[in-house]
Amino acid sequence: MIHTGSLQMATEMQLGRTDVRHDVEVEVGC
Repeated sequence: MIHTGSLQMATEMQLGRTDVRHDVEVEVGC
């Protein structure tokens, strides 16, 4: 799970968007 968070942070920083974060949150919530 730590890996997912790291990847999420890296992707968000690279893309500079919150869309990715939202996507991950929804996946985890499900």
